[in-house]
Amino acid sequence: MFSTRQQGKWTIPTALTQSNVSAQNQEVAVDANGRIYVVWQEFHRGQYDVMLRSFSSGEWAPVVAVTDDPYDDWDPAVVCDSSGGVWVAWSSYRDGDYDVFLRRADEPQAKEIRLSARGEYDLHPSLAADSEGRVWATGANLKRKEAPINDPENPDQKPLEAQIRVVCVEKEALWNIPGAVSSLKPPKGYRLAHSALPRICLDKDGTLWVAYRALTGERRKAAPKAKGKQADRWDPYWWDVFVQSFRAKEWSAPTKLPFSDGTLEEAAAVAMPDGVQVAYEMEHPRTFAEGYRGLAEDKPDDESDHHGDFGRVLGFNGDIFVARLEPRKLSGQPASAGLAPRKPPLDRPTHPRLPRETARYETEAGGKKYVLLWGDLHKHSNISRCSTGNEPTPDDHYKYSHDICQYDFLAMSDHAEHTSDFNWWRLQKLADLYNVPGYFSVLYGYEWTAKWPIGHHNVIFPDRPAPLLRSSIASTHATAQLWAALAKSGRPALTIPHTMADPGMGTRWDNHDERFERVAEIFQACRGSYEYDGCPRQQGNATAHGCFYQDGLAKDYRLGTICSSDHGWGTAYAVVYATENSRQAAFQGLYDRRCFGSTTYGLVVDFRMADHLMGEEFCLDKPAEMTVFARSTAPIRSVEILS
Repeated sequence: MFSTRQQGKWTIPTALTQSNVSAQNQEVAVDANGRIYVVWQEFHRGQYDVMLRSFSSGEWAPVVAVTDDPYDDWDPAVVCDSSGGVWVAWSSYRDGDYDVFLRRADEPQAKEIRLSARGEYDLHPSLAADSEGRVWATGANLKRKEAPINDPENPDQKPLEAQIRVVCVEKEALWNIPGAVSSLKPPKGYRLAHSALPRICLDKDGTLWVAYRALTGERRKAAPKAKGKQADRWDPYWWDVFVQSFRAKEWSAPTKLPFSDGTLEEAAAVAMPDGVQVAYEMEHPRTFAEGYRGLAEDKPDDESDHHGDFGRVLGFNGDIFVARLEPRKLSGQPASAGLAPRKPPLDRPTHPRLPRETARYETEAGGKKYVLLWGDLHKHSNISRCSTGNEPTPDDHYKYSHDICQYDFLAMSDHAEHTSDFNWWRLQKLADLYNVPGYFSVLYGYEWTAKWPIGHHNVIFPDRPAPLLRSSIASTHATAQLWAALAKSGRPALTIPHTMADPGMGTRWDNHDERFERVAEIFQACRGSYEYDGCPRQQGNATAHGCFYQDGLAKDYRLGTICSSDHGWGTAYAVVYATENSRQAAFQGLYDRRCFGSTTYGLVVDFRMADHLMGEEFCLDKPAEMTVFARSTAPIRSVEILS
């Protein structure tokens, strides 16, 4: 939608896209004649493409596809140069690698220019233009260091290093600023982490400005053999916004903007006649940054009301601040005087993913047709406070879900106890924005986080409204209370236990409600297996006897199986037989237990008896044959049937 502010009022909104398309991440630019250009990413003919639309003389021009390649193109940026040219940059996932590309969009025959090296992570471009026709770009970059990390299990693994790079384009020639990578860094106590989301602009004096997010928080080393509270731990962490400027050969020191502590959300920077203004979001994470402290205590009149505003503590609802920076003293020449020719981007080897056709499988059972869907119901973003700030943003997770993980469905599952009302609203809105019927189904979810022996459970909904229930609230502190609250809400839901045999966050199987507890997550990519004591790839901390998945089966609980990822180390899959790729069909397949877990992409298992698929309940008046069909991308060693 697009609307303008005129004489204290907003004009009637205009829809720039069709109502039935998935479109996100819009940006706006204006040329010297007042013509407006809007770009966004849109799911278009089987993948995400970058679209552009312009406005002048009171009318919107037709939508133009800036990209029309067979790849997913993400997160566009747009700028108008001094001659009226319209430039668009985007990040594209090609053959196992994210790269940034640039193209002049107002010239149909203009070729794309690759700005980044192959074999590195490049996302979130930002553009600016100077008065002499040059276009400047920056973006988030991750590359491997040369020295391997000291990890006996992965002797060849090299650590990642986050960087901010600046590139200048002049008549298709590439230029850079020598030393920019080493200069664009936050002060001691902060680090760029995995993504700085840099934003770039140039003021009228030719000064280059870069605003970026930096992560605070460091691991405190403990004394040898220290345990418990004395062991290694991370300081509280959040992302602050820093700004640096450049003239000729000199970078300014980083300036931290006030009230900028928030999650990993990009800022916006614009040059003004009297300096530079930077807008940014702040959520006050200092208040609940340590471990599992959770949100500020909320004491509503009704104990069942979990949606208070937390006393309107500054930032919990996503406040926006604007900081104005004074023009830099004009020492030295403009930023363009510090440019040097840049070599063409490197072409390193990449590792493409398996094609989606590898995992495609369709079948019939009981007179119905089913398609196999691959997904994940346990993914954390940096909204959760249980990691060390190394989780992606929710928006980036959706990119990875399409490109790297190749999911057909997904549910984000940030900890309910760490999720403010604002972030729960935002997570649900993103789920709606990225839901593509028939291609990518996004369910609603969160992790309800009770300690052992109650255990952690992911709560999954197929539609809204989806009540946010927390284990930190007295009325939903136990699973029986959680199930009662869900039943009272009348909303269809699943509660999926995981890490069952972990003595810190597992479940003892004391209670069970077949209305909601239909499947269990028996394997996590970031930890290991909880199937049974002594199982292959058993997680090292899975030591609580009587709490494994098979112990739940021994109590006659009817539980299907899935695998999931949890945190960002690897991928595992919940695989579901559904009648179609939709939210309701994926949820119903899980509810009916027509599902299995897979630690790899493309492993197909079709297990049935008397034309009934796995998970179904039925009665027979005579013996029937069991059939198993299995297919994988590697040779199958054995098929085991346990009773």
